[in-house]
Amino acid sequence: MTPQEIIDAARRGYNANSSDPFFSDQQMLEWIYQATMELAKEGFIIEKVFTTTTVAGTQGYAYPTNMFAIKRITYDGEPLKHLSQREDDLLTGGDQDITTQGTPEGFVDFNQTIDLRPYPDDAKTLKVWGYVHPSGVPTTTSTLDIPDEWHIHLCNYIWREMSAKNKNYEGARYYGAQWEKTVEQARRFQKRKQRGMEFRVVQNSDILPSAVLRGI
Repeated sequence: MTPQEIIDAARRGYNANSSDPFFSDQQMLEWIYQATMELAKEGFIIEKVFTTTTVAGTQGYAYPTNMFAIKRITYDGEPLKHLSQREDDLLTGGDQDITTQGTPEGFVDFNQTIDLRPYPDDAKTLKVWGYVHPSGVPTTTSTLDIPDEWHIHLCNYIWREMSAKNKNYEGARYYGAQWEKTVEQARRFQKRKQRGMEFRVVQNSDILPSAVLRGI
């Protein structure tokens, strides 16, 4: 569905006139953005893959645009192990100024930055799988970032906000409860999907088999 189709569906469901300035298109678009942001952050439903090229001697690489959680990283096609801060300290002897170069086999994830260990010694492809939030407030003709199956459920969020703005607090509570069900469905959907996949979010990747880090 386009944002305009979602707006039309929300107005029909609320018996709102399309010409009523009390519920403007811009207000509806902002609610759509807020709803998709919540679904993305709570349900991890927007997945993206990004690639960049490393620079020899450069350790840190910023998170890809709009990414808030990493699932998997590969360097030149080889998976990297997620290192905790403690593991990184053990590898460097607590000296964060060590700049040993080689083929990266691990990374530290902190402050929206991916730090490679050891520092790369060549220009290779760094590929990042992860979860992103919506890119911004959509227009009426935008393609929404969230998967299609969640589009119609955005109406529950919009109806909640419409009810609250109209001082219909009973309606706001009802549609708020419906929206919470949608968010919980998104969480459960992602958990089921994760159980059927080999790789989890990066926080759990250290339980997976990986090569012993060498030359760090």
